[in-house]
Amino acid sequence: MDSMEEIYQNHAKAIYSFLLARLQDADTAEELTQETIMKEAEKDDM
Repeated sequence: MDSMEEIYQNHAKAIYSFLLARLQDADTAEELTQETIMKEAEKDDM
C-alpha cells in the first residue's frame, strides 16, 4: 500500500469530519481533506 492510500484509509474520515464540523460545507471539506492527504503523502515521499 502506498503512503497516500494508507494515509487516506487511516485518517480521511476524521479529517473530513473535523473540517465539515468547522466549515459546514461538504464540498469544501472534501476538497480540503484530499489536499491535506496529498500534502502529507508528498512529505512522506521525501
